[in-house]
Amino acid sequence: MRRTRRRWALSQAELAHLIGSTQSVVSRLEAGSVVPDLALAFRLQAVFGSSPRALFPELYGRAEEIAMANGAVLDAKLGSRTDYAAGQQRRLLASMVHRASPNNREA
Repeated sequence: MRRTRRRWALSQAELAHLIGSTQSVVSRLEAGSVVPDLALAFRLQAVFGSSPRALFPELYGRAEEIAMANGAVLDAKLGSRTDYAAGQQRRLLASMVHRASPNNREA
């Protein structure tokens, strides 16, 4: 996010004003010491036109790792089931793998 803010020549205080927050929150977001809530992530997207995934790639990577690990557990629980729900869930899991970052596709 820092790179994006600087590209637009905004100070932390100016960005804070745009998103309805404080300079301290912007500083902590850039340092990675605070996680943006959904409303703040949407406001940042409204300002920069970039998704939270693009603004916080490390945070997204960690979230993706957790989702992929949990997906592997679900896949194991599905076992040899062939019912409609199992088929839908397998399609979802396949879609998750397809969208995953290369580092998380093995999970």
